[in-house]
Amino acid sequence: MIKRLYAFQDLGRALRDIKALSAIAAKQIQIENRRNFLGLAWLVISFAVPTTGIGWLLAELQGLPLNQHIPHVAFGFVAWNFVSACITEGCHIFYRNRSMLLQAPLPRSGFVISLVFKKLFLLAFQLATACMIAATFGWRPNIFMLFVPVSILIYFFTAVGAVLVVSIISARIRDFSEIAASVIRLSFFFTPIIWSTSSRSMAQSSALDIVARLNPLTYYVNLLRDPAQGHFPDALTFGITIGIATFLICSGLLLLQKNGKKIVFYI
Repeated sequence: MIKRLYAFQDLGRALRDIKALSAIAAKQIQIENRRNFLGLAWLVISFAVPTTGIGWLLAELQGLPLNQHIPHVAFGFVAWNFVSACITEGCHIFYRNRSMLLQAPLPRSGFVISLVFKKLFLLAFQLATACMIAATFGWRPNIFMLFVPVSILIYFFTAVGAVLVVSIISARIRDFSEIAASVIRLSFFFTPIIWSTSSRSMAQSSALDIVARLNPLTYYVNLLRDPAQGHFPDALTFGITIGIATFLICSGLLLLQKNGKKIVFYI
């Protein structure tokens, strides 16, 4: 029965070429930075400068010590950049590869997995940069950092499901990409990335604490940031992130089964 399902056939074809997809993702990063004077160093600079500046500014505004808040912001940005980039760029993945899809019957999920690999490579660059920034302000690696690969694995499955969903919906409904981008921009301010519920100003606002707890992106940020800051993610974080990952994978496969062959007509 599974062999007859288009979605599983498509995913199976993509997974057979997973090494090639990861190589393509790495090559795309190199191509995007080939003509720059500093090359891949821009990946470090473009993350380090705004992260340090925003972390310092918000620490002063919230009355938090720099050695606590800047690592909080740095590791939060690593998680947030991955999540937001997967969703916003995932909406356009089939449009950007329109000519390839029209020329050959390529697996749709291959484009999705390649994009996720690209963002995982960028996450690795930014995570290393965040560690250097945090170390400058007194942060030191801890035993809980060994859990980070597990967090990244959950990120991978969640991202594959999320990109499958948003890419197929965006191919069918052109306006969806604008809606998704607007929601992502707004949700940034309601996710504890640059602010913390432990600050003296936020502690007086029970509404913000409730919003943070109801925001699923909070748990994805904590899934990576907690181990980096010496805390093991709690059971609620595990349950919500794994549940969302499972839901998105199932939803993505259902959409791929129903619309996979029609994508060439949508674009």
